[in-house]
Amino acid sequence: MEEKYLQVIRQSPLFQNLDEEQIRNVLQEGFSSIRVFGKGERVFSESDRPDKIRILLSGEVIVAKDTPGGKRSVLAVIDRPGDLFGEIYAFRNLDSYGMYAECTEISRILSLDICVLQIPVRGTPDRSRTSGVRGIWKRR
Repeated sequence: MEEKYLQVIRQSPLFQNLDEEQIRNVLQEGFSSIRVFGKGERVFSESDRPDKIRILLSGEVIVAKDTPGGKRSVLAVIDRPGDLFGEIYAFRNLDSYGMYAECTEISRILSLDICVLQIPVRGTPDRSRTSGVRGIWKRR
């Protein structure tokens, strides 16, 4: 993984309480992937099952919903590297998003299966910590 993207991941709320070795271990568990999306390409669609947490590494993504009249209603613009998106729906255990995420420019996105939050982090003395859970929930 490129160092500039590892730096973005380190600063993400999901990983900020883990050291570099722990971050690399979580990313190598097989529950994550990095993908480059083209302009206009959807990261997820309304009917997709929300089972991933996504982190923007570069680019820009809009979260939107089309109105019955066919107009696009933009709900959020994700444009800061390290921003999480889609995570609320994954945590709520819903059947679908009911909205979509679309890239407005070429974007690199890290996707993590929601189950990654339940994986014990290698490199902790008691392996009781799971990736990112402490840091996310302490601030909410």
